[in-house]
Amino acid sequence: MVSITELEKKLEELPLLPAVIVRLLALDPNDENYFEELLELAQEDPTFALRLIRLSNSATSSPVNAVTTLQNAVVRLGVKSVAGLVTSMATMRVFIPTSDGEKALWSHSLQVAVGARLIAKAAPQLKVDPEQAFLCGLLHDIGRFVLFDKAADEMNLVEQASWETPTQLIDVELAQYGFNHSDLGGRVCKKWGLPDSITHVVAEHHKFNGSKSSTNDPTANKLTHLVQMADAFSLLTMLGADIEESDAKTLEEELHKKCVKPLGSSAPISAKQLHALSKNIIEESNNMSLGLGVAPSVKKLT
Repeated sequence: MVSITELEKKLEELPLLPAVIVRLLALDPNDENYFEELLELAQEDPTFALRLIRLSNSATSSPVNAVTTLQNAVVRLGVKSVAGLVTSMATMRVFIPTSDGEKALWSHSLQVAVGARLIAKAAPQLKVDPEQAFLCGLLHDIGRFVLFDKAADEMNLVEQASWETPTQLIDVELAQYGFNHSDLGGRVCKKWGLPDSITHVVAEHHKFNGSKSSTNDPTANKLTHLVQMADAFSLLTMLGADIEESDAKTLEEELHKKCVKPLGSSAPISAKQLHALSKNIIEESNNMSLGLGVAPSVKKLT
């Protein structure tokens, strides 16, 4: 059995978080120069540029005329989407998906990222930066990526177990490792020097209503609740639930049944609001997965 102490030592083998993400974090989406700064960041890496141009010419984007420049690609895809894609591509250079399990995890992480961003936009009263919510969603399961990378055999045993809720996943991990991926993910974030609010979300996204938060930072706690709701929604889609064909009440019931009541008093939006966002969350995250070469993976309910 791999120990968290052994894995913590192996964290020293991980590359540093790509500088592009650190610089993206420093950009202000409300700044009038944001477009130019983002474009400059994307231009620095030919791989980023090529992927963005290819995605802007995909069937999902359907441009009338072929997009041949990075500037037009950014315009076509939208600044916010490009920022998320650049962040995702940079992170994928640290954890390159090869197996079906890793690709499914990437697909899930992208969906949680998109979901967290759209939920944040739908809850302006929270005053949470949607792009920070996206990054928290993208990285929320970073501990599981490390396990795929550094303890593949043990991770595969967990993936093969018949868990269907976050609580069941944590129970399986504790039985297999003696710790869970949230604990490990928090240590990765600290190694990378990420902001405390992001580290908090990664470390505590499996703490639900009734569990005491380890911080009094209101932004960190709001981000955690956003990611928890997006994570619960994504789990349902990955299990094969037909959310778009259901109604808001059914969605709420499924979330309560499968995902440990993420719609409690701390819920950022209602089940009705989440249901209204469901089509956009699914479509945008699927398009992003396809653009990054990670086909969405669906596990049917049993």
